[in-house]
Amino acid sequence: MKIILTSVLLIFSQVSFAITCNMLAFNMDDLRTQLSRAANESDLEYAKDYARKARSAFDDATFSAMDCGCLSLQIELDDGSSASRRARDAYDSEEFTHNLKRAIRSYNNSLELAKNCRRMRR
Repeated sequence: MKIILTSVLLIFSQVSFAITCNMLAFNMDDLRTQLSRAANESDLEYAKDYARKARSAFDDATFSAMDCGCLSLQIELDDGSSASRRARDAYDSEEFTHNLKRAIRSYNNSLELAKNCRRMRR
């Protein structure tokens, strides 16, 4: 009975790993969408709302990277999450733009890291 339970848990954890690791592409796409919306929004308050959504997408992607075992990607996405939070909390448009650009740089850097992570997983 214990062996069967252990086998079931092992299979479930492998399936769970595959699902969360596969979510990385979805999370990265959602992140791109939210950053693009924040960058293209002319109203600061709406742009800040998109920065909030981008932060959430950064956090989701960070957890997916953690589940995939991609430490460097996880760190880069976490940095982007911090920049998005600072953009969301910005007092003026200059501070917002500065931090949103940092978040976008983190996203762009994370794309190459995600490709490397996928190559290593194969």
